Amino acid sequence: MARFGDKGPYAPWNVKIITVEENTREANLGRKHGSVARANMSTSHIGKDNHQLGRKHSLQSRKKISVALIGNENALGYKHTDEAKTKMRGRKFSPEHCMRLSQSHRGKEHSLETKIKMHSSRMRYLKHRRRCDEEKKETI
Repeated sequence: MARFGDKGPYAPWNVKIITVEENTREANLGRKHGSVARANMSTSHIGKDNHQLGRKHSLQSRKKISVALIGNENALGYKHTDEAKTKMRGRKFSPEHCMRLSQSHRGKEHSLETKIKMHSSRMRYLKHRRRCDEEKKETI
């Protein structure tokens, strides 16, 4: 038995019957972790101490996850607002950040399969672009 909002007297008009788990969930609803707790959680997921590091899910396990996610509509088809889109478009990275990104990709070699995919994608894009340019010229 729990009180609505955990406030007021234990009166018939202010009481509901729920499980301990539901009561705990309600009590913690909206509560945020502190900066120390967030830092601890972050470090527990980094590097050699990560319990999942180097492991891969088995095919059976992946199928179970896939089945469990069927019907999950959280953020599915989410559309950004126009305001959010303009914010994202206007975002500029600092020169230092761009340099770090550039250096992190240096020396990376793509497999032959990836190179072929990149080439075919580029050709499709150029073909589409040429078609759009021709349509523009025809309308002028």
